[in-house]
Amino acid sequence: MNKHLRDSEVSAAGSLQIFAFFHLNLAFSSIEEERRADVIARCYWPLLKLAEHAGPLGVEMSGYTLEEIAARDPAWVEAAKKTDR
Repeated sequence: MNKHLRDSEVSAAGSLQIFAFFHLNLAFSSIEEERRADVIARCYWPLLKLAEHAGPLGVEMSGYTLEEIAARDPAWVEAAKKTDR
């Protein structure tokens, strides 16, 4: 079970640092090919906006998914490169 930390425990340890990690997969079987652009627009773009404003966060994807994103929305790839700082 996960143990809940009391405020005093967090303060005693310094500061609580959280890191989020996301797996992007356009080849997932329940995502129909014609909906992949919707996934990029409705899921992957908001993820980049989150990284810009509240980062850090991690993103990993297959080469296939990256190629699909680049073919359907090359601006996303360029924005992701700029977010990686």
